[in-house]
Amino acid sequence: MFDGGNDKPGERYGAFREKLNQLGLKNDFQMVPDAKHGEWGKLQYRPKFVAVMDEFLRDVLGEVE
Repeated sequence: MFDGGNDKPGERYGAFREKLNQLGLKNDFQMVPDAKHGEWGKLQYRPKFVAVMDEFLRDVLGEVE
C-alpha cells in the first residue's frame, strides 16, 4: 500500500491489511513524503515509488533472471 504524506497516511487500509495478514499474504505500507493521492507517477515521486515497489517484489518473488 502506498499513500502520500499529504493524503492521511495509513488511515484507509487498516482493515484490508488485517485481512491480508489473516490470509497469510505479504503486504507492506509505504508513505511517499509530500505526495498527494495518486501522484506516484509524477517525476518527482517516481524514483521512491519504483525503489519501494522493486524491493517489495524482490522480497515476495525473489530474484528474476
